[in-house]
Amino acid sequence: MMSLPTIPDLIKRSWQQYKEQSGVLLKVALAYFVVENIQSITNLSGLANQPWTGIVDQALFFLGLFLNSWLSVVIIRQVASGAKQLEKNVFSTAFDQAWPYFLFTVFILSAFFGGLFLFILPGLLILFWTSFVEFPLILEGKGIMESIYASRNYFRGRGWLLFNRIFVVYAPYFLMFLLPFIAVRFPIGNTLVTDLSRSLILTLFMPFETIYIYLLYRQIKEETPTSTSASGKYKTMLILSGIVGFSLLVLVTIASIANWQ
Repeated sequence: MMSLPTIPDLIKRSWQQYKEQSGVLLKVALAYFVVENIQSITNLSGLANQPWTGIVDQALFFLGLFLNSWLSVVIIRQVASGAKQLEKNVFSTAFDQAWPYFLFTVFILSAFFGGLFLFILPGLLILFWTSFVEFPLILEGKGIMESIYASRNYFRGRGWLLFNRIFVVYAPYFLMFLLPFIAVRFPIGNTLVTDLSRSLILTLFMPFETIYIYLLYRQIKEETPTSTSASGKYKTMLILSGIVGFSLLVLVTIASIANWQ
């Protein structure tokens, strides 16, 4: 079995590509940042107190999720190409793939939170096992479930090695999530500033994380043929977690819309 790149090597190569593509990747990432925070911005100046806030918030959430799925596909395609300029027709090509990516995002978010709600561990396993889904989905043109199963199979025989390497780029998300609360919220006490600060930090890190995971995926892809089969246990865990998570999402949506009435 071909050895996986070391963590320092992955970080070094990811940082090098990040610097080389920063001009184009950061532009798309900042657009992602604006879309992601439309909901927070619309809650300024008393808008949050309007009777229609609940239903508007939910509409903006799903609209933002779709638009950011579109921008995520653009980033993935740019990272895979290594181009320092936007590829020709990249936005139109990415738009065609935004719908499956959006549906995948909704499903995985539902399965992740459903797994956490059930027994915690299933949610964490789903989070890691789906780390490579976006690449078969976007770059190989596979279906959503095929991509989910392919990502899981990349972990077979190298689960702990991949966990160590992927944890390196997942851990900062937890740290950066807490940083704005420590550095901004306590001295200033402004929730909006806290949310925007956290979101900006995560946005600037996102292209680096995408490059890091892509380089790892590309190495595995060279030595492992893509397999889209899955065990019955994994399918059951996905479906059960997805149903629970989606039910929670529906309940939250109904509760938010209820504020409109």
